[in-house]
Amino acid sequence: MTWPIPLLNILADGQCHPLAELSQRLAVTEITLKQWLEQLPTLGVYTECIPDCGYRLDAPIDWLDADQVTALLPGWAHGLVKQLEIHPILKSTNAYLIERHASLAPGVVCAAEWQSAGRGRRGRHWCSPFAANIYMSCFWRYPTLQHVMGLSLAVGVAVVQALQQLDFQGITLKWPNDIYYQQQKLGGVLIETTPDAGVVVGLGLNVRMSTAQAQAVDQPWTALHLVAGAEPGHLSRNYLLATLVAHIMRVCAEFAEQGLAAYLPAWRRLDGCQGRWATLRCAGQTVEGRLLPIDEQGLLGLETADGEVHRFASGEISHLRSQLDAPAG
Repeated sequence: MTWPIPLLNILADGQCHPLAELSQRLAVTEITLKQWLEQLPTLGVYTECIPDCGYRLDAPIDWLDADQVTALLPGWAHGLVKQLEIHPILKSTNAYLIERHASLAPGVVCAAEWQSAGRGRRGRHWCSPFAANIYMSCFWRYPTLQHVMGLSLAVGVAVVQALQQLDFQGITLKWPNDIYYQQQKLGGVLIETTPDAGVVVGLGLNVRMSTAQAQAVDQPWTALHLVAGAEPGHLSRNYLLATLVAHIMRVCAEFAEQGLAAYLPAWRRLDGCQGRWATLRCAGQTVEGRLLPIDEQGLLGLETADGEVHRFASGEISHLRSQLDAPAG
């Protein structure tokens, strides 16, 4: 399939463009143009046809630009970010770096406007509408993979702190790697390793995703434009990406020496689930109980109705209720 990126370059301004004008500027037939326009919803991009005017997007595109992102990085971060790439379309940003891991130096960052096969935890599909959100991955290398235990928790803290710097308040964490706002998913972290102790840190963060674009999402979700705080309509995605990259790369660079202990207090303060009654599924096992703070290894504690405490290194939390709604013990 030929993706209609040249067409999007013109429509990105949000203005109305007649079909004849588009055909002339792109040097293609009107039949080809209509085929491209029909492909746009596949990318999560929607247009409207206005009589006697032409076609326009339902919202302008705020393109990511590698030069702008690099210029917006704080001075200290330039030493950590060795290379920054922006792609219109990738299978997934994590997969892109994993495929190239043997030749990568620590500090390579990539982002994409759209992912054809974006992934969340456990291989789940990650909804990736074009130019609506942030899809990014960073590469770092450690002495051994033992040095990365708990890294996803530390990265979660970094993401929330980056958003707090941009005046988004009330963002919380859900173990093990989700970013939440008022019990709705805002983003997620996906960490994958390579055999030579390379680590790819992926982040998907909803920025301006609409209900139409999120039709495939099967859980409560939100996006920054719905979150109280900074005015997302005036927040450049380039500035947002630069702030996220700086915070995440700092954690990647410091984690081998500092470990999870340096981030535990902040993670516990940001934990949006602690004390609530929940169902946890892990390796075919289902346990219900009250969620306890994570321990020094990043394991989640869950206290069942009979007072027994279980610890989990992985799992899925669901059916969150307040302690008042918990079953009587």
